[in-house]
Amino acid sequence: MKLGCKIRLIRESKSLKQEYVADQLGITQQALSHIERSEDCSVQKLQAIARVLQVNIQDFLTPPHFDT
Repeated sequence: MKLGCKIRLIRESKSLKQEYVADQLGITQQALSHIERSEDCSVQKLQAIARVLQVNIQDFLTPPHFDT
């Protein structure tokens, strides 16, 4: 699974809108959309996204986990 897709899945699992997360990051919704499409994401931005989503950066790098 691509990194951007994982970011989107985590964001959606927390019922957060792109606009809210982008605002918390100080970027545009369009910029976050680019990140979620795996077009661009620096390590620093990934750390900031992890803080906003309240997850460990490792969560972006491991396979998805779904509770049943």
